[in-house]
Amino acid sequence: MKILQCVYSGLGGVSAVAFSLVDGARQSKKKIEFHFLFGGIEKLLQSHKIDCVKNDISFKYFKKNIFFSLLRFLKSEKFNVIIIHDKHIFPYFIYKLFYKVKLIYVHHTPDETKRLIDWVSFIINSKLSDNVVLVSKRPKKNILIKLCNIFGIKFNIINNGINTHKFQKKMKKARNHFLLGMAARFVKEKKQDILLNIISKNIFYFRKNKIKLSLAGSGPTLKKYIKKTNMLKVNDCVKFEGNLNTSNLLKWYDKLDLYLHISEGETSSTSILQALSFGLPVVASKIEGNINLLKFNDRKPNMILVKNKNEKIFQKIKVIKESKTVQKQLSINSRYSIKTFFSSKTMFNKYNKLF
Repeated sequence: MKILQCVYSGLGGVSAVAFSLVDGARQSKKKIEFHFLFGGIEKLLQSHKIDCVKNDISFKYFKKNIFFSLLRFLKSEKFNVIIIHDKHIFPYFIYKLFYKVKLIYVHHTPDETKRLIDWVSFIINSKLSDNVVLVSKRPKKNILIKLCNIFGIKFNIINNGINTHKFQKKMKKARNHFLLGMAARFVKEKKQDILLNIISKNIFYFRKNKIKLSLAGSGPTLKKYIKKTNMLKVNDCVKFEGNLNTSNLLKWYDKLDLYLHISEGETSSTSILQALSFGLPVVASKIEGNINLLKFNDRKPNMILVKNKNEKIFQKIKVIKESKTVQKQLSINSRYSIKTFFSSKTMFNKYNKLF
């Protein structure tokens, strides 16, 4: 079977899901030939190229989805299944009119941050595809679920999965500081600025307890937050890591003591799942997508969800920092939840039923 995954060329969790699907297929020992088609306004990340080469995945990059060039590429390869990760489906639908292929549309965009065009694209993509996948469960009153009912859109819910063998903690050297981390694009929907404000307001506590914050990623708001860090005079407690390739990302997670993910909207955050797979204590925003990742082991949660309020987030950081018992319990439950509910193998087996 020949499967093409269409993925955004820049930084984002969607590419991690696509690569996890490949991992899951190989763990399940399925003979599938995966290909990647990257596209978007951003240049193709070097880390995407490296991951494709390491995994023996053939890939193609179009900076812009030039319609006829794209159709020529599709015609030359003749795929059995095309998985469209939040890309415009129309050129693939045209291809389907002439060739036998199954189109699977995977919707990753959080509802809280959708624009009107995103809602329209969801409806069109869903109606033109053979199968629709939502990466998180939503309540019946949710507007997206209501739209599905109105337009007769049937969907499958498949949570994102993580390669539990790749994303796991190694032996860690003892050090004299406590490291917090957040990995996300620097866009207005992600709230790294809240963490900067927390450090500024509680700088004495952070310095006294040698607590530092590491922020991985890049994007439009990065320069703004670097300037804010300088203005708040908290440079000694904050480090901006930039984009990290897979190898460096694994090393980065391995150094953390606590993972934070503060944002306005999520569906099934791969960064949170990766942190959980490392057995890290996790504090994340109490929003719909993150609630879907909340699991319990003997009535104890795999992570802590909190409102996007400075003081509430700081109190959670403080409780975890000051209690080895809380750290250990969250670590056990986070790793348990990934192995039980969110492994790449589990995710692949659900997708495989659609192929």
